[in-house]
Amino acid sequence: MKIVIIGCGGHGRVILDILQNRGEYQIAGFLDDKSDLINNEVDGVNVIGSTGDIQSLRKKGIDGLVIGIGDNHIRARLFKEGMCCGFEMINVVHPQAILSQNVCLGKGVVVMAGVVVNTGTVIKNNVCINTGATIDHDNKLSEHVHVYPGATLAGGVTVGEYSYIGTNAAVNPYVKIGNNVVVGTGGAVISDVPDDVIVAGVPAKILKRREVNA
Repeated sequence: MKIVIIGCGGHGRVILDILQNRGEYQIAGFLDDKSDLINNEVDGVNVIGSTGDIQSLRKKGIDGLVIGIGDNHIRARLFKEGMCCGFEMINVVHPQAILSQNVCLGKGVVVMAGVVVNTGTVIKNNVCINTGATIDHDNKLSEHVHVYPGATLAGGVTVGEYSYIGTNAAVNPYVKIGNNVVVGTGGAVISDVPDDVIVAGVPAKILKRREVNA
């Protein structure tokens, strides 16, 4: 299958590296909205257009997309556009990630190197689990979540849509994190977190509210 990676910044380049390691797809190029990159190469792969060219890719024989953008809301918008255009939204799992055979993956999921995901966990569409994160048993990660490098979710954690779990943050067992939440770097979440807030610290406390579409 010929696929395109959307975004050729650091996040997209890491995804490129995973795909090249796996060797399962023909990578036709990147899309990126930085005009100075279009028609140039990034890590040996051509930048063939911008995100405005998604709909025209089918005419070029492209069947699959991978979104290499860390921002949850931008990633969600592009994921929905790709689905509406009939593309297969590819799951990208690093060969050095460890996933239980009882993990359920949605579409467009990215799992980077060193990640461990344990049994009974459900990972919905368009979730990114970044380098070295640990997701224990029976977690539920809702759509468009981003778990940053080194974060640890203990057993039975629920993470709502569009939420970020920051680098090296830790979440206690059976805690529920709401929609559109940011857990700051190194935060220790020991109790449930409502929607639309930023929390940080040890233990994590609410710092401020977020706009719904922040």
